Formats: sequence, C-alpha cells, structure tokens
Amino acid sequence: MQTIQWQPFFEEAFKKAKTENKPILLSISASWCHWCHRMDHDSFEKTAVVEQVNRDFIPIRVDSNERPDINARYNAGGWPTVVIMDPNGIPFRETLYLNESDFKKFLSDGHADYANPDPNSSAIPIETKQAPPFSQLESTPDEHRTVEIEVIQKIKSLFDPQYGGFGIQPKFPQPEILRFLLFKTEKNKDPDLEKILLTTLDALQSRGLFDKEEGGFFRYCTTREWSIPHSEKMLEDNAQLVEIFGRAGNRFKKPDYIKTAQKTMDYLEKNLKDPVSGLFNGSQTADEKYYSLSLSERQQKTPPTSQETQFLGGNAFMVRAFLGLGKNEDARVLLQKITAIFYRENHVRHSTTPGSNLFWLEDAALLLDAILNYEETNPGQNSDEAPILAGLIIRKFFSADQHAFADIPDSSGHLGLLAEPLYPIFGNSLMIRNLNRVSRLTGNPEWNAYAKKTFASFYSDYKKHGIFAATYALAASELKNA
Repeated sequence: MQTIQWQPFFEEAFKKAKTENKPILLSISASWCHWCHRMDHDSFEKTAVVEQVNRDFIPIRVDSNERPDINARYNAGGWPTVVIMDPNGIPFRETLYLNESDFKKFLSDGHADYANPDPNSSAIPIETKQAPPFSQLESTPDEHRTVEIEVIQKIKSLFDPQYGGFGIQPKFPQPEILRFLLFKTEKNKDPDLEKILLTTLDALQSRGLFDKEEGGFFRYCTTREWSIPHSEKMLEDNAQLVEIFGRAGNRFKKPDYIKTAQKTMDYLEKNLKDPVSGLFNGSQTADEKYYSLSLSERQQKTPPTSQETQFLGGNAFMVRAFLGLGKNEDARVLLQKITAIFYRENHVRHSTTPGSNLFWLEDAALLLDAILNYEETNPGQNSDEAPILAGLIIRKFFSADQHAFADIPDSSGHLGLLAEPLYPIFGNSLMIRNLNRVSRLTGNPEWNAYAKKTFASFYSDYKKHGIFAATYALAASELKNA
C-alpha cells in the first residue's frame, strides 16, 4: 500500500523543498491523541490524499512530545495540527482534524496559494506564536502583590461554582492553577480560595475525569459537568495531581484525597513504569471502548498501549508526586535514575529516544525543581547539584538582552520558526522560583538577582496569559517574601 513519504524536521527536507520548489506540509501528531489516529485513518491513509501529498508537497511529520520546541511554534491550537509552509518554514495555512474531502480541499487551496501567491489574499503568513517579553530593570514588592491579586481575580472569574474547575467546556484539571491555590491556602487561611480548590478537587475525583476502576485521571472532559472524558492518560497530569491531592489531603485532613492520590500512584506504577529503566512512560493511549467496560470486563481485554518513551519532564513531576505522598525514598531513587539517564555535564536530554538531543528550558527547569524539592523535603541532603545545574541553565538559556530565559539554546542557524527564540512564561516562572530557592540554599544573592530580573521582564506582559500565569503568580508570592 502506498504511504505518505514522511520526512523528519531536518535540513534535508527544507533543501528538497527549495530544490523542487514545493511547499512543506507539516503534520504535528502525538501517540496518545485520539483525533490524530482518526485523521491518519480518515485522511492521511486514503489513496487520493497520499498521491496528492507526495506529488505537491514535501511532507514532514513531528511527534509533539518529542519536539515541544516545534509544537510551541507551529501548533494551530490542538492535535492533530497540519500546517502548510514555504520552503523557509514560514507557515501560511493551518488546520486541525479534517476528513478526506475537506482535507483534499485544504491541500489544493494551500498548493494554489503557494503556486500563485496573491498579495491581497487572506492566506497571509501566520504570526509567530509568542514574541519576546518586554524588559525592565528590576521588580518591586508592589508589583509582586499586584501579580498575585490580578491572577487570583482571574481565577475567581473563571471558576465554575456549580461543577468545579475553570471555564465551561471542555474542562482540563489545570494542575498549575491548583498548585498555586494550594500554596496560597497552605500559607494563609482564605475561605474563598479554599472553596475554589476543594470544590474542584472534589469534582475531579468524583466525576468522569477520574478512572474509578483502574485509577488515574484522563486528560480532559468534553462537558462542563465532567461527565464525558477523553480517555488518554498523561504522566505529567497524573504526577502533578498525585502531589496536589496528597498535599491537600494532609492540609485539609481529607483521607479521601489521600486515597485518590494513592490509587493514581498505583495506576502509574502498574501501567506506565518501565520495568527496565525504572522511569515512567509518557502516556497511555486513548481507548473509549476499553474504558467503557467494568473492571471485571476490562481484565479480559488488553489495556491500551503506553508510549514506550520516557520524558524528563513527567519523571521530574513524579519526584514531586512521591514527595507529596511522603514516599521520600522512592523520590530519592527516581531522582538518581533521572540524573543518571538525562543529565550530563553540559546537557539535559529531553527523552530516552535514541538520537534525541533536544536541550529544552522546561526540562532543565523541572529537573532543578525536582532536586530542590527533594533537598527541601529532606534537610541535610543538600548537594552541589542545584547551584551547578542553575549555573548551566543560565549559561545556556539566559538572554542578557531580554533578561529572560529562551526555550532553546542559541537559535541561530535553526530551521523555520526555530530561528527565533521564544520566552515561555511557564519555564521562566519555574526558573524565577528555582533561582530564588537556590539563593536561599546557598546564601548567595546573585541567584536572586537573576530571579528578579526575569520576573521584571514579564511584568508588562503577564496579563495576556490569564490564569495560565499561575506559576508566575506563585513566583511573585515567593519573591515578595524573599
């Protein structure tokens, strides 16, 4: 059977596009993604589509988990993403899932736009997803308080008091926001924030997002009342929710939260733990039919496959998950495995995939966060690892011009939109928190100076992120008390 001649996101594909004067068709997919598999079946595997793509385009396929740097720049707002771009990697059309007939039209229109460009056409190049932040010299305590207040107000405005969670539908668990709320309610009694947090945690564990048969949380629900889950399960989400439910259970004396956290941990150790490396796989594939079965019926069926790749980020969150359940020895063992497999003297690997060499800010920041969390939870276990890694991250990612951390090291010579660095608010917020903590650990104020510079660079820009500036607000709270 004829198939699309997919190529990796390498220079050879871009050279081929220029030589043959063809546009590039970029497909961003994911192994856990239900609609990605559907589009493969409904469109990409159809003979007419295969012939059209191979004839008119240079096709490139990227796994979004393996290349978050590409996903951050080209994703059209979900998966699967399909982008048509010129041989220089500048996109001018994009779409999500399309059936065969609609996709063929999308391909035809995109090819025609490339062959006969119309300066008055609406098919103009899509803007880069995120511009660098605006820099200022330093932040102030008043700004720290302002950020906290603004983000809390945004969270309150989007909170669903009837069903918990944020917004209407679809609904995601939003662990970043829950962690901020838990931090605030651990520090001070705040009835309003406690209500938002506890109402949401109650809904997450009692409704359709939580798999009551085998444990673990699905990625999201399509309905406001959390009744219809999308059945993939992600390591990063589940690891964070284990930590949050474990800590919240202790904070609010709720044994049902501890039970939910432990059942989720049991699911992860049974279904996602790699028996050879001791690391955890990235995800388990969606399978609506399987998850509609009772536990006894499920035991007669083969469970959905898990992604046989381990990623640093999810495993770093698992260190926090073990600590959230008081499993300090498990956290220590996993942290040792992570550093041995992912961390070398001047490089932090993104995944265990052979040949993978992506060095990504978020990975390094999450590893540093895991080291600091373990050392803070286990006094007397401090090492030189945290300041050494912090120094590496500053050398590789910090921009003296922007006073912020780029998502990838030196982007010069990179292909397409990768030639321009992004300054993600989540990765930078992690580093603000990390550097503030390293400063406390070492007694060296220079680390805190980097934290304050980075905070200041986002101050004029953070509001556009809404509730997704929650980690930035958490960093503001910590800087306020530094």
